[in-house]
Amino acid sequence: SGLRVSAVPTPRIVALSRWTLEEIARCVAREPELRHDIPWHANLLATQPRGLDDRSVQLLDELREAPGAVTQLGARLGLESAEVVARLRPLVAAGLAWRGLLFPAERISGAEGLRDAILRLPPGHARDRWRDELDALMTLCDQFRDSGAAGRSRLLAEMERRFTEATGVPARRRAGQVYADRLML
Repeated sequence: SGLRVSAVPTPRIVALSRWTLEEIARCVAREPELRHDIPWHANLLATQPRGLDDRSVQLLDELREAPGAVTQLGARLGLESAEVVARLRPLVAAGLAWRGLLFPAERISGAEGLRDAILRLPPGHARDRWRDELDALMTLCDQFRDSGAAGRSRLLAEMERRFTEATGVPARRRAGQVYADRLML
């Protein structure tokens, strides 16, 4: 019939799942050494309630323009850090502001975006430790991609061990229940 079938190599993509990256980002944000450097963001989906004081509205407007850590916000508004924190409290209580690392969700692998967000933090032991931990997990993903079945089970176990050790969060929960189990990849 003239039809030729030929094998075409298909590239395999192995990426850390979004929940895995979000958990790492939460752990970075909880680091005592980095707590003053984690940026605050305006919740763009929330509506501003009535009765919010003018000082907090000014800070919310600033957050809508550009996220920033407490010290950065203070410098931009000419305020002491304690005053910025006081103005943030009603914004957080109203769900108008949140603190954390922002990285793209629309990529197949968001690990590079999280790595970039970590590297935007000031240099230091905690930042470098989390960068190195993420790099190690990304390397294990690459090895997993290039391995056969026997190697994959060993590599997955190593990834799960590292993740649980670094974050304190189990890599899997409630195995066997519908939609409850989750995999790091």
